[in-house]
Amino acid sequence: MTRIYSAGLVLVFSWAAFGQAPVRSFEVASVKVNQDRRSRPVISTSGARFNAEARFLLPLLLYAFNLRSYQVPRTPALATLDDFRYDVTAKAAGDAIPTADQFRQMLQSMPPRWSTTEPMAAITR
Repeated sequence: MTRIYSAGLVLVFSWAAFGQAPVRSFEVASVKVNQDRRSRPVISTSGARFNAEARFLLPLLLYAFNLRSYQVPRTPALATLDDFRYDVTAKAAGDAIPTADQFRQMLQSMPPRWSTTEPMAAITR
């Protein structure tokens, strides 16, 4: 009986894993500190391109994980995420146009080179 139960669990979890779409990634991404303090914060997509201008790191993370600000408790550590505004420009790999959820997954999978103490250089894969 235990073997049948275990085999059933393996089949269920295997089926769930095969049903998931592969995570897409950015072909190239550029992350720079925004020098223009007057620019308006914007996140937009056009085709395979993702663009975020003059965004603090916390709103980018909120966008990437599809969270609202009230869902994240304020802590002193989060205050350091508002030291720099960033401009993020990225192009998705492949020819298909990503959905909003796929863009979010791609942002989540970017290398963790975000810095709150110094500006970032371009990131390429």
